[in-house]
Amino acid sequence: MLVFVNKQGDNDSIRLQTRVQTLRQFCQGIRDTRRAVPVLTSRLFRSSPIISTKLNLLYCPVGKIASTFMTRYVIAADTPDSYLNPFDIPVSEAPREKCQSLAKIRREADRVDFVKSSLKVLFVREPYSRVFSAFVDKVLAPNPFYWKNWGGQAQKQAHVPVADIGCGQNVTFAQFVRYVAATLYRTDVHLRRVTDECDPCHVGYEVIGHLETLREDVLALSELLNVSTTSLRAVDFKDSAAHDALLDSTDSAFQWQDDVLKCVTAQEMGRRLWRKMQIRGIISFRMDYPFVGENAEGVTSSKFHEAIVQARTESLTLYPEDLPKQKEKALVDAYSSVSMVDMEKLAKVYTNDFLAFGYEMKPILCLRNRLSIHSFHSCPLARRKTSITPSPHSSPSLPFFPQPPKVSSRPFTIVNHTSIEPITVSTSGLGRQSSNHSAIDSPSWDCEEATIILCVFHRKPRNDHIETNTTTSKITSNTFLRSVDVVNGADEAKV
Repeated sequence: MLVFVNKQGDNDSIRLQTRVQTLRQFCQGIRDTRRAVPVLTSRLFRSSPIISTKLNLLYCPVGKIASTFMTRYVIAADTPDSYLNPFDIPVSEAPREKCQSLAKIRREADRVDFVKSSLKVLFVREPYSRVFSAFVDKVLAPNPFYWKNWGGQAQKQAHVPVADIGCGQNVTFAQFVRYVAATLYRTDVHLRRVTDECDPCHVGYEVIGHLETLREDVLALSELLNVSTTSLRAVDFKDSAAHDALLDSTDSAFQWQDDVLKCVTAQEMGRRLWRKMQIRGIISFRMDYPFVGENAEGVTSSKFHEAIVQARTESLTLYPEDLPKQKEKALVDAYSSVSMVDMEKLAKVYTNDFLAFGYEMKPILCLRNRLSIHSFHSCPLARRKTSITPSPHSSPSLPFFPQPPKVSSRPFTIVNHTSIEPITVSTSGLGRQSSNHSAIDSPSWDCEEATIILCVFHRKPRNDHIETNTTTSKITSNTFLRSVDVVNGADEAKV
């Protein structure tokens, strides 16, 4: 068993050990472990892992889970005299072929010996956000290859008339999710299950990093490998990753411009790039697309990149709190457009990834009840069965998100369980007024925080109020995720 020793304290060690233990518990319960465990061979991997014989490291890359960054990490760690940190290596100069590969070890016996002796590393990600990220990066952003192979195929499956498909660029997120759950999760590396791609139950990974804690996990990995972390600690991972995305997305789109313009106008190409950066939380939704009117002509890659870097700087200066919130909002809005049937199919497809790596399945499944909120620290619970109605505020005008709901003027009541301070929220406008409600019974539902979307509806209510058991429940005019559809009575409350 690998013993984690962390110079910064026990938090990293506990986190990494807990993940390994979660995986082991999952593996003990699946059917494969009840049969004879297969002989350890290099064929356990769907594609050949990246290795470093110098570091005695094996890393199994998975699409849409920091695989580009980790490729650069291995290159930088292997050649410390050339690079201070992975971000020094341009994305375009870090193809996987520049790394050693397990497949390049000729003899199978030698490959097996390396797998047994090496430090085996895997990075994972919350499955719902991974699917959405694939859509944003490959379909919303200009990319003729994925428009055809993902978008067009998803629209055909959805029985969109051939004449209306075009290049496949207008596929909706709901159509895409249906296609992923039916086919794409088996065939495309960006969407294959991690448990299929890297066979964690038989390989025995000692380090399981999460994209959500990338910086902390990479630093912990570096200490295990005895790789200097001085430069890495000085790097702002989020800002460096944002600048990577700005440059790579812009350069790629303009390299493909001739093919892109066969499908969309130059104006739409630029707007898609801009929207991608907003959805990723790199620039604020408040930053208007600059290339309109007289400025719309002759936009070059460098000119576009300069504008989007300026927008990034202004976003960080003027609207820093917007960026993580709008990223969450975009994900919720997108999944709010997907039918419950298709969401359940998607959850079923990625069940093993949820369970093996300790992610919650409930948040999206509980969209059957469909409550969207702005902050994961406030948990307003609906008094009746509820379902999300899409909230259009600041949503893209592109065809990937739901349309505004019709809103009734009938109010409903929220009671803050901690302060017993009732708040009446009118669906015709946000308001706050006193009420004569006294102390309430204990909460009728549990109120839980979740990584992506809050899931709160566990039991039937015992009164007619909305209850929260958190210390704060702020409702403001700036709330991003507000829509609650009260099915019983067809009331829609916008909070």
